[in-house]
Order: sequence, then C-alpha cells, then structure tokens
Amino acid sequence: MNKFLLDVPNTSERLRIFCFPYAGGGASTYRNWNTYLKPGMKCYPIQLPGRENRISETPYREMDTLVKDVVSALVPYLDTNYILFGHSMGAKIACEVGGALEHYNNVQNPCHLIVSGSQAPHIPDPNPLHNLPEDKFIEGLKQYSGMSQEFLENKELMKLFMPLFRADFVLDETYTFKKRNFSFPISALYGSQDVGSEPETDESWSEYTHKTYDKKIFQGDHFFIKSQEKEVVQYICQKLEAYL
Repeated sequence: MNKFLLDVPNTSERLRIFCFPYAGGGASTYRNWNTYLKPGMKCYPIQLPGRENRISETPYREMDTLVKDVVSALVPYLDTNYILFGHSMGAKIACEVGGALEHYNNVQNPCHLIVSGSQAPHIPDPNPLHNLPEDKFIEGLKQYSGMSQEFLENKELMKLFMPLFRADFVLDETYTFKKRNFSFPISALYGSQDVGSEPETDESWSEYTHKTYDKKIFQGDHFFIKSQEKEVVQYICQKLEAYL
C-alpha cells in the first residue's frame, strides 16, 4: 500500500502532476484539480503523515527523510511524463524531491517544476515561527489567511493540530537547502497580496534552473490557489500542454 498516494496511477495517463501541500495542509487541497485538467493529465496529491487520513502518524520534521520516503513512493509511477508542484512549504519539498529524482538511476527527470507562494530556499525567512512560544506562534499563523480566526482561537482544535503545525514549520524553516541548477524549467506562481513574499520583484527561483523560468501573479493573498483555483489550474494546463 502506498500511503503517499490516494489513487493508484494507471498506464493511460500521459502526464502526472504530483502536488505537495503547504504547512498544515493535506491532499484535500487539490481534490478539485482533476475537474479542470485536460484529458491525459492527472493530479496526484501527496499525502504526508500527520494530517487527514494519516492524522495518527507522526509528521516529518526533517527534510532529507521526507524526501527519501517520498521518492521511494513515487519511483514506480514515473514511467510517463510528470511534473512537480508545491505551494508554500510544498514548493520547497517539490524542489528537493526534484533534486533527488534528477540524480536517481533509471528514472526520467521531471518535465517541469512549478513552485507557488514561496521564495526560493536560499532566501531567509524574515519572521520564522517554529521556535516561538505557543501564543506567539498562533499569532504568527494569522498572517496565513487560509486559517480562520475561529479555528485559531479554538483551543481544542489547536491542541490537536499544534504538533503538526510545529513539525511543518520546523521542516520548512530549518532544513539545509541545496541550491540547484535543474535541467528542467521552473514556473513560479504568486498572489498579488501575499505578505509572505514579494511577487513583483522576486526572481529567486530563476537561479535554480539553466532552462526557462517564468513567473505568474494571480489576484489574491497567500492562499490564491484556493480563491483562484480554476484560474491557477487552467494556467498550469497551458504551461504543460506541450508535455502531453
């Protein structure tokens, strides 16, 4: 059983899109994407431990271990064209998975890396959250507008989800990045009102590939992939049509 994939890929697909979640998020973030994808494309959300159907499992706090396990889970399904997508924390995971797969024996490289709502790993986070006391940590989460005030103020829910949030921010903010020079293109997506990045000026991901790089700004805050979901997926379809 492959715990990382909710569906088993089939041989009829010509392009697989493996999607990685933001901190605290799960595979359900991408549950509607296949509605908008073109024939021959299929989205496969990656389900990490500590959330949704894997909520009883211990979440990762260390990037290298996560990447090793995810790569092992994906290798059997890399027999056709595929791309890696990640939002926020997921962008960094997708980058590291891409780096591991680029040097994996007898496996084709990703066709494309799409990073969303994230600056490149070598850009330090000006306001790290992972080591803050609980009250300040929760206050820091409020900058991520995908989390409602009601949720953040519900003590029972926060008690349940705090270990996951802590682990994800440790993973995101403390790992030792490896600056890449990928042999496949990168596209970077941003929200126009995202306080966690500088979408108008940020070209940091362009340094990670010697192929093409492009950037697209969508209306919205950090969670524009929710508020502009259809537009985001349609844009991705346009970018990836050449790989069908």
